[in-house]
Amino acid sequence: MTPDAEEVVRIAHQAGTAIMGLYDETTGIPFQTKEDSSPLTKADLAAHETIQTGLLSAFPLLPLVSEEGRAGNPLESEFSWLVDPLDGTKEFIKRNDMFTVNIALMRRTGNRWKPVFGVVHAPATGITWVGGAKHPSERRKMGVNTYIRVNEEITNPVNLVASGSHRSQVDESFANKLGSYSLVRMGSSLKACAVAD
Repeated sequence: MTPDAEEVVRIAHQAGTAIMGLYDETTGIPFQTKEDSSPLTKADLAAHETIQTGLLSAFPLLPLVSEEGRAGNPLESEFSWLVDPLDGTKEFIKRNDMFTVNIALMRRTGNRWKPVFGVVHAPATGITWVGGAKHPSERRKMGVNTYIRVNEEITNPVNLVASGSHRSQVDESFANKLGSYSLVRMGSSLKACAVAD
């Protein structure tokens, strides 16, 4: 199955608009704490509702598994949506712009799930990354689409991207073993997008 890429991008952008509507409020960002001690905001729920409504309307036969809920049973389907409606909730609360909307179409083969197609949208910057098995990987910003390719050049110093909110001694130890390096800290799936860029 190959989804309509533009429809999924449109849904991700709608979720981003819902998030930014709450992000731009002048008051602080209230949140509650989930059982796993991670924060949950109204923006997480608004983005989840937007994505779920959009995907189930456009692709009614596909189940959806989201960090904030699910619809349908993925174990009864070859394909399923996997969604993090607001990846980087801690970054959203800090208002540092490092959060994303993540939507992936997954395919089940036996007991394993593999990505088929995905969209990552950064609503604060308006950048969207799109790609999949049958869709070339690209970065989109303000109507400019740039294809993502492997860079054959070796940079010196090595460029590292690490979490802004989840720093660990293992990460620091790995970085120090590389010798000279340039470190950028960022949140959410933006780390993987920075590597792709």
